[in-house]
Amino acid sequence: MNKVLNIFKEKWYLLVISLVISIPMIFMGMMGIWIIGMLTQSIIAGVLISSLVATYIITLPLNSICGHIDNLIGKGIAIKVRVIIYISYYIVFGSILFMLGVRR
Repeated sequence: MNKVLNIFKEKWYLLVISLVISIPMIFMGMMGIWIIGMLTQSIIAGVLISSLVATYIITLPLNSICGHIDNLIGKGIAIKVRVIIYISYYIVFGSILFMLGVRR
């Protein structure tokens, strides 16, 4: 676990990049909900599609961190880290986008 923390210390800029990318992605997600919601008459479809796109783009820098973890320790831990990151992003983005979608 110590090796994993060292990777995050070395590659902190990738986390910053993914956070910087995520801010415009939230606004794009809002627009996505609005447009897809208008097309499909469904808020949930808009939330799902826009959160899928957002999480894919945000996790690209995080995937390289997971790649470094893979090389050091082995495949098992990095997959767990990746799954935790994906699930947390889905919960956070899903809830934010859903609340914004419900308000409209």
